Amino acid sequence: MFTIDPGVQGTGWASWVGKTPVAAGIVETAADEGWELRLYDVVTALMAAYRDLQRVSQNDHPAIVCEMMEFYGTGGGSAPWATGDLQRILVLSGWFCGRVHARAEDVVFVRPSEWKGQLPKRVVQQRITALLGEELCDHLEVKSHAWDAIGIGLWRLGKL
Repeated sequence: MFTIDPGVQGTGWASWVGKTPVAAGIVETAADEGWELRLYDVVTALMAAYRDLQRVSQNDHPAIVCEMMEFYGTGGGSAPWATGDLQRILVLSGWFCGRVHARAEDVVFVRPSEWKGQLPKRVVQQRITALLGEELCDHLEVKSHAWDAIGIGLWRLGKL
């Protein structure tokens, strides 16, 4: 399984073999680059991590579980749409899934409210650490958006 927390400022990812994350990371891009180049950089980095997972897991089509931003009808919730962030994340997710030639049954999109509800990031990190252990989290060097990518995987496995 390959899990993704796509973002405009940073994209977290995690590779899973069975029920264990074996690698995790964050793809960050330079803010001064144009969106198209940033998109290319993120997808290229995700593709490299996905190919590594294919080799390690000996699976040509590891499932992809990707967070999908939610649009809330409130004043604060419409900001991602107005700024274009929502559209960029949709394009990023679609471009990556298209590049891996993912079959529909291999891709799951999940909203934050489905996998973590209203939990603050700190609480999610604590729960992940409790489930996986500090040693594994330290070994994976989990930071920032990668916490959410791991949380998405644990949700998919029914553990979070």
